[in-house]
Amino acid sequence: MEQEKSKKNSNKKIFWIVFYAVLAVLLCYMFVVIYFYYISPNNIALKLKIWPFQSDSAIGEMYSDATVQIDFQMTDPQTEESTQQTLVGVNVRSNGVIVTLYDKLRFYDGSEMTISTSKGVYSGKLLYGDINYNLAVIKCENKEGKNGSISLPYVNVDSYILENEDIFAISSPKESANVRQGTILGQSKYIWQKEITYSGAVGIDFALKNNFVFAFSGRYKSMSQTYTGGGVFDRDGNLLGFYVGYSLDEGGYVCTPAAPVTKFLSKVLDAYNKQTTYQNPMLAAMQVVDWYDAEAHLQMSRYGADSNKNSFYYNGEPRGWRGYTDEMYQFETNNVQSVFLLDDFKYDDRTILEKGNVIVKIKVNERAYVIENKLDFVNLIYSLKSGQKIKLVYTTVNDTIHEEETEEFLF
Repeated sequence: MEQEKSKKNSNKKIFWIVFYAVLAVLLCYMFVVIYFYYISPNNIALKLKIWPFQSDSAIGEMYSDATVQIDFQMTDPQTEESTQQTLVGVNVRSNGVIVTLYDKLRFYDGSEMTISTSKGVYSGKLLYGDINYNLAVIKCENKEGKNGSISLPYVNVDSYILENEDIFAISSPKESANVRQGTILGQSKYIWQKEITYSGAVGIDFALKNNFVFAFSGRYKSMSQTYTGGGVFDRDGNLLGFYVGYSLDEGGYVCTPAAPVTKFLSKVLDAYNKQTTYQNPMLAAMQVVDWYDAEAHLQMSRYGADSNKNSFYYNGEPRGWRGYTDEMYQFETNNVQSVFLLDDFKYDDRTILEKGNVIVKIKVNERAYVIENKLDFVNLIYSLKSGQKIKLVYTTVNDTIHEEETEEFLF
């Protein structure tokens, strides 16, 4: 009897221990949920992780809160007239760091920029942009006469884009029916380029070589309201990219991925916090095109799209129109997977490599990186660190077999 009584008491004790342990876990979980939903509600990705039982409409509302409208003036490079422009951006930091497309912001005239958010209206400061990725970073700042910290809902930036993945496409927060759903069709298999007409000639403004395509699903396919573009998100609180304003004939919207912004985002914000401006002197000093750029222009010339076959417009840079030289033609016809140097590469007050050469590798502290295209080149330049020893391995357009190295220089 004593043993049975002792056993019952022991079982009761175990029961209450387990009960209070489970209750403690539930209370802690509820505290975490309450904290991130009501006390610190801005981290959307974390909210979706700790409480994954969200409806599609609730997730869409969260993404709408992180979506902003950017109003600014740009000077048209062709007409030199100032025009009002609107972009959709997405907040990726709680203190108001906006990622958006860069192609129009290249020509921003520096006047007042307005950022309309779910929490109010702010001034915008363009911190940096890269046309190779077609991405820009803008910082929200308080308007003149207003004080206080900025605190806004934000998402993460994700690099994983999966075929058949469900997505949310968010247009401007000021538009009606701005939340739509769809599916990733896959990584695009072609190069999309934006054409530009300048002084009577047609050329390539910039080429988007890294992109993905999505399509709207179900009832969104038949919506009469035209989709004007914006951010594309997964279900886990991550920004995947932005619609670039081009759709395929067979259906599908072409987007630029947002993930490349992480290659320079932290450096840009570090410079901003130090009240300086981020610059990458090596990237600025090395103007290159790859085979895809050269081939795109040559195809336009062959099909009569270019009224001036000697013109080549490169990335909307201040240098403007370029002559499509015999060397560039030779580079294109050689089908060389590398990059062609448009200008003399001058760095640290000396000429490192003359224009017209073809860069096939870059050595960093004696480790060689093969450069097959412009994105390979840009990605590597962003990864360089101060003090590293750099060598450019190059050849000429007429000699694709023999390689030579430049002098060693420090980044």
